[in-house]
Amino acid sequence: MFNDASMSEIIESWKTSNYNKLMHDQWEMKKRIRVQFQKISKEGLVTDAIMDVYTLVVFDKPSAPLGRFTCYPKLSPGMMAYISEHLQKFYDETSIIGEDGFNLMTYMDYLLNSHTNQQLFWCSYPQISYDIIEEADTYFFTLIQFDASVFRENLYFEGELHPLIKALNYAWITQYKENSYDNAFRKAAASMNDLLGGVWDHVNLLSTLKYEGSQNRGSILFTDSHEPRIILELALPVSLSEYRQIRKLLQMSRPGHYLLVDRDYMAIGFGTIESDSPIYRIDFLDHLHWKLYHGNDEFLACSNLLPLLPNNNTDLYNLKHMLERTFEGMDYDPVRILEIIRQAKFQRKGTMIVITERAKEEAERLSASTIKIVPTSFTNDQLNLVTKIDGAAIFDTYGICHAIGTIMDGYATENGDPSRGARFNSALRYLNSQVKQDVRCMVAVISEDRYVDILSSADEDAL
Repeated sequence: MFNDASMSEIIESWKTSNYNKLMHDQWEMKKRIRVQFQKISKEGLVTDAIMDVYTLVVFDKPSAPLGRFTCYPKLSPGMMAYISEHLQKFYDETSIIGEDGFNLMTYMDYLLNSHTNQQLFWCSYPQISYDIIEEADTYFFTLIQFDASVFRENLYFEGELHPLIKALNYAWITQYKENSYDNAFRKAAASMNDLLGGVWDHVNLLSTLKYEGSQNRGSILFTDSHEPRIILELALPVSLSEYRQIRKLLQMSRPGHYLLVDRDYMAIGFGTIESDSPIYRIDFLDHLHWKLYHGNDEFLACSNLLPLLPNNNTDLYNLKHMLERTFEGMDYDPVRILEIIRQAKFQRKGTMIVITERAKEEAERLSASTIKIVPTSFTNDQLNLVTKIDGAAIFDTYGICHAIGTIMDGYATENGDPSRGARFNSALRYLNSQVKQDVRCMVAVISEDRYVDILSSADEDAL
């Protein structure tokens, strides 16, 4: 039989083990959230706004009011006190949290976001378990804490929260534990407004269809309630679901002569719209790649079925910030490196630029899978020339190139993403190996649509 002392030791050991598991799970969740949210913004618009991720625990136990609420890591003392006080009132008034914890989640979200205007919180749907030691139901919530000012600066469109983020908040609440949020991203995009709700599947399928061997480069202009200027009218409207017929019509479209689609998703002819209010337009760019515009402003992009937030013109700031983080305390030429990456964006097929403190040594080490060159400070013409071939160009921190066409090696990483392609995953593996060797390095992965992913050894959690 157990005496009181041995039982206390067992309970303390269980509490310690449980605490360690909570901290590990919280760390894994934080890592996963940053990696997954990076997918919907090449500029890191969401991840730049994230301050921290928390695990909040609530015990449904009336006899232990002080032990009913805790958080890992701790929220600010003021917020902890504020939530504890109001949680007590909530429990006294409702008597029971509820079997699914939905009303508690709703109230917790309200408390978190009413305490201060300097941070924003997303509160997940709870995971519920029965605590044998406490003899109570235990509710586990995951919280994302955002910097409110960065959130508003990065994620607002035309003065309001971008509808993709608004819709994603609801999708994430129930899918926060998934290893991949791809399905949540797609659901959010398809439900973010009435237009995409009606055409999401149609547009993605149309982006895959070729016409006599050529990729879809057509454009659709949605008339909504506007009166279009029609230059060629169809005698019989064609439904957007008549894919092969619509694809043939798209082959005829061009700027100023768009394929016009009405509010019933019927193609009615070709023309344009002259209006002071913004019109929705979709431009097809490549296989499973299209962009939605609202007037002249990019509203949403979609690549390989994943939505992308519009470019916020912050790439220069983010590059400077990442350079500072990566090479802090070292000599480097930020102006030259920024110019190299900016110029590389014009490479039509995409490319990869590696900036490393060991450029010379890496050119030697990878000599069997690279083209070594005399160290050169490239002109724009030279850079355009060497980035046309497969492989990465290796530069030192002063922007001097030591090798081109390099096939990068590296260690496998659990954060690889098959949907992002070989170039992106190669960069992840290479950086993972450099981190393990304590080498400071930054990789710019430029895609065919001129988006730039900046990966750095300073972001160990994402590698």
